[in-house]
This record gives sequence, C-alpha cells and structure tokens, in this order.
Amino acid sequence: QCRVAIHRPDVEIARTVATLSTLEDASLADRFALSTARLLGARLHTTDRVLAAMARQCRIPCTLY
Repeated sequence: QCRVAIHRPDVEIARTVATLSTLEDASLADRFALSTARLLGARLHTTDRVLAAMARQCRIPCTLY
C-alpha cells in the first residue's frame, strides 16, 4: 500500500530549513523536503541522487528510485 501525504510548511519547518543552509548543494526546495521529512519522522522518496545523499548525511530515511 502506498500512501502520500501533503504537508503545509509551518514556522517550525521554516526554522529547520534555515539550519540546513550549510548544505551547499541543497536548493531551497531540497531543504524544505529534508526538513519536512525530518520533522514528520517520514521517509523521503526521490529520484535525485544528490538529494538522497544529503538525506543520508542528515540521517533522514530515504528511498532513491
């Protein structure tokens, strides 16, 4: 069973995005994806190898397709 949840960013996620600004190769969208997964305790699903590497670096569960 596959479940996808849409989450509206809040202030807490925005603050976490700011802390990820040290990830040089991460776009703003990448940092929002990483922050949302981290705060929700969710797995990040992506086809982007660079984003998957950043997720591993941040210890966020990730599936690369």
